[in-house]
Amino acid sequence: MATVLGNGRRYLVIDLSTETWDVRLFPVNQYQRYLGGEALALSLWSSFAANPGGIDPLGDDNPLCIVLGALVGTGVPCAVEMAMVAKSPLTSLISVCSAESGFCGMLRKAGWDAVVILGRVHRPMVLRIGPTSVEFRTCERLIGLSCSETIESLQLTVHEKALCIGPAGENRIPYACIVSDGFPLDRGGLGAVLGSKQIKAIVIQEGEVETLPTNPPAMDAGKKYIDSVCRKSQYVANMVEQGALDVMDTAMREGFAAVDNFTKRTDPRMYHLDGTECRRKYLLEPLPCRLPCPMNCRSSIPLDPKEKEMLPNQDVVLMLGCNLGNYDLRLVITWYHRIIQLGLDPISTGNMLGWAMEAQRRGIIDWAPGIGFGKTDGISQTIEMIALRKGIGVQLGLGVKKLSDQVGGTDFANHVQGLEMPPYDPRGAWGQAVMVGCGGSFPFIPEIMLPRMSPQSMKGKAEWVVFQEDLTAALQSLGICPHLAIPVLYEKGRFSVMRWKWLAVLLMRLPKFSGWLMGPKVFARLFSAFSGYALSGKELMETGKRAVLLKAQLNMAMGATEAPAYVPKRFLVDPQSNHSHSVVVPYKRLQRQYRLIRYRDLVKQMEN
Repeated sequence: MATVLGNGRRYLVIDLSTETWDVRLFPVNQYQRYLGGEALALSLWSSFAANPGGIDPLGDDNPLCIVLGALVGTGVPCAVEMAMVAKSPLTSLISVCSAESGFCGMLRKAGWDAVVILGRVHRPMVLRIGPTSVEFRTCERLIGLSCSETIESLQLTVHEKALCIGPAGENRIPYACIVSDGFPLDRGGLGAVLGSKQIKAIVIQEGEVETLPTNPPAMDAGKKYIDSVCRKSQYVANMVEQGALDVMDTAMREGFAAVDNFTKRTDPRMYHLDGTECRRKYLLEPLPCRLPCPMNCRSSIPLDPKEKEMLPNQDVVLMLGCNLGNYDLRLVITWYHRIIQLGLDPISTGNMLGWAMEAQRRGIIDWAPGIGFGKTDGISQTIEMIALRKGIGVQLGLGVKKLSDQVGGTDFANHVQGLEMPPYDPRGAWGQAVMVGCGGSFPFIPEIMLPRMSPQSMKGKAEWVVFQEDLTAALQSLGICPHLAIPVLYEKGRFSVMRWKWLAVLLMRLPKFSGWLMGPKVFARLFSAFSGYALSGKELMETGKRAVLLKAQLNMAMGATEAPAYVPKRFLVDPQSNHSHSVVVPYKRLQRQYRLIRYRDLVKQMEN
């Protein structure tokens, strides 16, 4: 067994056009500036993309970079994520996605920290990556198979894991996703990018590389601290009891749920989708990750005595539930699993279906009579048609922005620069509006995940969005799931001051001071113990800020609006909904506040 002390910094560059590959090393200065995961993936992609604005997202010149978080494979709790970066066919901007998968640990054990895929093969293939080789295997027999059928046909051993695409990726649906372990890994159409390269699957074979920390006692102390915090956390306890659905009650009360394509903000029938009711009705069972994770954020749900299914997270349940006028959790789960099997992004798919329902109701289209709010019989067939580009799926497969631009209905097309919005109505959560405008994928924690701020107040919102952006990018550069920040930082904080809710609510009005109290010092110490490079909590946050600014610069080079981009007009001018508090989002003021902070960050970075 080979051992590596700290990060080996080795990565693969695979050229599909010539079916060749070579091994490279990250320079020490690049590794120290970007660490791994999201930050390093952005830096790596920019080094292979000579002209970001001129790249065709589905062309040969769009690199796909897969980079492990710096702490993946070390046993650090929740350090299980990798980042994937490419130019998105949905938005024509950079797509940065971090997700957990068993693929991560095996890639690290094979001795690789990253994989860069260039060019395009001339016929459908499966890439098989081992510790010392890359094989290019033709796979015409796999074309048209669902994700589960593909994995079954590959006959993986216990020492292998795979990333794959379904029919949606093969058909270049712009919101097709990459799937692993039965979960979607991205938003923004990276499944279509992989499909354009004619790669059906990437298989990694586990090696015998053992990654060891440079300072084991400090590493063990950090792990124990995080475990002890999570054992005492009320947030983690709620996650265990209700799966990822404990946000439903808050969404219903505060009015930030997407209901009937965002025309409404709440509905009493959401009770049937709430975590407490689901636990009472279905007896949810926590599913401990095979990976080092104390959060227990996954649950199984017994739909019948002989069958258990994975319970989707709150984003999926809201988008495929109340957003479509559906309050039957069984249908949500059925649609979700079929969407994944076909290789579609469930959030974009649900958003697209919601737009079609409203467009049909308003008479803008007349070719989708089989679907409507609360009209569920035709949904499964429509999902199939989208993935296969057949019938009405030809139109619905274009994405909300492109289709609404063609046929009308742009005033209720809920997207930001082409990316379909997650199922949170900004009128009920103003900070979430800025987060969505910046392209953030994780819900705004102080309003949605751990409510500590007034959702319809401007006080401190821009500052906290910036803090969360930098923190999330920093943690994902380490490969740590952002959920872990909630019990360790937001719920506890330095000196444990955040554990008193009344004090936390007060401190949320003092973003600079609270940011210091919630600095990620414990995560920085873990990286230092692993790598041997000294890193403070402030420096870790600077790494996150560096990633956020690099992403913004790449997007500007591709023609993006300066972040935060505008959210749909209905949230800015139409206060009417079914919630008792009728408001619009004061977005221009929030936008100005955010841009001023980021302008200062950019000037400071240029000076350094």
